[in-house]
Amino acid sequence: MSIQVVASQMSVMFFFILVGYGMAKRGMLLPMTCKQISGLIVNVCSPALLLTSVLDENTAVSGRDVLTVAVIAAILFALQILMGLCMGRILHAPKSQWNAYNMMTVFGNLGFIGIPVALAVLGRECMIYAAVFNLIFNILVYTYGIFITTKDMDGADVKFQPKKMLNTGNIAAVLTIVIFFGKIRVPAVAASALQYMANAVTFLSVLVIGASVARVPLKSIFTDIRIYFFIILRMLAFPILTAVVMNILLDDPIMTGLTVLMVAMPAANMPLMMAEQYDQPTDLLSRGIVLSTLCSVITITITSIFV
Repeated sequence: MSIQVVASQMSVMFFFILVGYGMAKRGMLLPMTCKQISGLIVNVCSPALLLTSVLDENTAVSGRDVLTVAVIAAILFALQILMGLCMGRILHAPKSQWNAYNMMTVFGNLGFIGIPVALAVLGRECMIYAAVFNLIFNILVYTYGIFITTKDMDGADVKFQPKKMLNTGNIAAVLTIVIFFGKIRVPAVAASALQYMANAVTFLSVLVIGASVARVPLKSIFTDIRIYFFIILRMLAFPILTAVVMNILLDDPIMTGLTVLMVAMPAANMPLMMAEQYDQPTDLLSRGIVLSTLCSVITITITSIFV
């Protein structure tokens, strides 16, 4: 990856955050509006973007490449789970915060930020790899994520619900992989429609993040020193180590770049939504998500130097 390209794209992302922040402060982006836009992104635009990744018949990506990325993604998520279990202890955080740090460590923002950044920096060819990462992410959210969120609840009787796996993101990821391996041709009209929907992902997703920043007191965000150490470990040290190892093991710049970008993402919104659903504390998650998102403009640029 070219550091100039990454820096340029992250600067664009930061500008979009400022636009969302300003619109929210002026009352032009209300919480309900952001919720509706988020639903549009999650259920329409991002799935469309994943599907468009396999519409180019001239792609150089092979089935073996996709399987390789699947193995790499599974290994990296396993390492993130191990790191998440230790993160609270490493940071000397109160035990009540261990679960939140665990969730922020395991679940990076692969959808809202990962897909737009990867598309801008690496091009459409890497989207099939992004589909693999997002599929594994979604599976873990509705299994490991629910377990971590609810395991300390008194008298909790929360069971895994397979029907929750049947969401638009997972369906799109599976369809993307099926179309790719099955070499299925999509009608031109459908491909064009998907492309129009996919084009909205980057701006809308970062706009919503900017609006979310406007709803959190800035003083509470920037004064939590422990979160800065979390960001250094999770969003700098781990991605840089991943980049070094990937450069040794692989000679495919797209595969390496996508993998490093996926592990360099800031904390995802999903842990916050799950905590709210099960009436768990959300203050730390809110601060961590906002601060890690703002810092990602710098950390992702630094990480790209090692790819």
